[in-house]
Amino acid sequence: MSKITYSPSVDALAIHLRDADVDDTVEVEPGIMFDYDNEGKVIGVEILDFVARVKEAGANSQADSQDALSETLGRLPAST
Repeated sequence: MSKITYSPSVDALAIHLRDADVDDTVEVEPGIMFDYDNEGKVIGVEILDFVARVKEAGANSQADSQDALSETLGRLPAST
C-alpha cells in the first residue's frame, strides 16, 4: 500500500510505502525523515517545508513539482 499525503498546515509531504508500525525515524537530511519498521526497512518518508523546497527547485507547474520531488528524493542517501 503506497500513499502520498500533504498536510498544508505544517507544509509536510508524507510518503507511506507500507502499512506497518514505525519502529524508528531517522532524519537523513535536514527536514527529511525516513521511517523504519522493526526489521530496519524503510516504510515511509516525510519531507518538511515541502512547498519551499519545490519553489527552491524552481517548480512552476505540476510537472515541475514532480521533477522537484524526484530530485529531492534522488539526493537522499540509499537506505539499507
